[in-house]
Amino acid sequence: MENKEIKQNFFKNLNYKVNAMNKTSIILFILIYALILGGIVGLVANNSDDSNYLFIPPYEHVFYNDEVSSQFSIVGLRTFDDDDEMTLKYRVVAGIEDRYIESDTSSSKIDPNYEITRFKMNAGTSKTLTGQVNSIYYFTEHTGYTAPTYHTYILDNTSIKQNPKTIYSEIEYEKDGEVKAATFKEEIFLNMTNSEMSALAASYDVMQDSNPEASGVTLKDISNQTSQSEFGKLYFIAVSSDDGYNGGARISIDDRTIPYHVDMQSWILTSDNEYLPYIGVYNYTSETHTYTETNDLIDSRLNGEYICAKLVYYFGENANEKYTYYYKQAIDKLPTSFNSENSTTEPNDDTVDTVNTNTENIWWGIGIGVGAVALSLIGVVVYIQTKKHKKSKTKEKES
Repeated sequence: MENKEIKQNFFKNLNYKVNAMNKTSIILFILIYALILGGIVGLVANNSDDSNYLFIPPYEHVFYNDEVSSQFSIVGLRTFDDDDEMTLKYRVVAGIEDRYIESDTSSSKIDPNYEITRFKMNAGTSKTLTGQVNSIYYFTEHTGYTAPTYHTYILDNTSIKQNPKTIYSEIEYEKDGEVKAATFKEEIFLNMTNSEMSALAASYDVMQDSNPEASGVTLKDISNQTSQSEFGKLYFIAVSSDDGYNGGARISIDDRTIPYHVDMQSWILTSDNEYLPYIGVYNYTSETHTYTETNDLIDSRLNGEYICAKLVYYFGENANEKYTYYYKQAIDKLPTSFNSENSTTEPNDDTVDTVNTNTENIWWGIGIGVGAVALSLIGVVVYIQTKKHKKSKTKEKES
């Protein structure tokens, strides 16, 4: 009974204080409250550096998985409208492959064609190329496929700036009646650091002296000057068109039976010295195919002058050692076909390197915004009820 009386007295006192407020005080109270909530919403929606509230998958960078692989291809697609306003989209292709296994009936290995019971992937994205991850984009999940298989997605930047900084994926697959899982993580090289730009410039200077027409770079042992060991090659092409150039990239590995891992990112270097992410591939570890990407437009309105690239080649018993290569060439000097005679440049010694719409921050903002609207409406209702109450009091006094 005492608790009930305390509650009744509390609401009576609250009602008395509300009734005692004049019109100006009530409006001022509602405005101050709305401003405070608006400030909170603004801080949440625009805070691009604080990612503490994001769920970041606890995956690690996998150099080589013995049973399955998740390759990511990311291409920056830039188009212009009639007003010459540029639109950026990223085409993301996820390739799921399984490793060949020994055959019981032949001497050659066979594809086990594992059933992919579930594949999910998300990206940690940033509003800028150099910013920290401030949101998570969830791609559509897929079930009921057989490896190898590929899924293509579009990460649109038309209304929300979401540049992929990190890609996470998980493959659930069935092997010998058992469902297994493998996770993958790849950091995307969207921007170049100052030291990488210096290494790129050094490689370009060497190429100009030795082979100024080189369309790519040879992947070789650059820790030993006397070694002639070559791992493969990176090539680029560019075909002139009415809109600019249609470009492409190819990575060929000499011996794909030996575990390896390639991460490569290329950029369009403009006349304004801006590096625009172009063709990229990550966790390329295929046993069966050469990586090839073609017909990706370099619009003339971008004023692109060079193709630049960074390639990291992992090798060794567990593919945990690495070399880093840099490449730069004028777009108009690139060959028009991979079938033509492609020449490559020797890597510069100085490049040796030894060993993310479903965005969570937006939902936070929407939630707080809905709360702000709801509480503001409550304030308006309180004001209307108070006004009615005062009018009725006035009428009672007059009568």
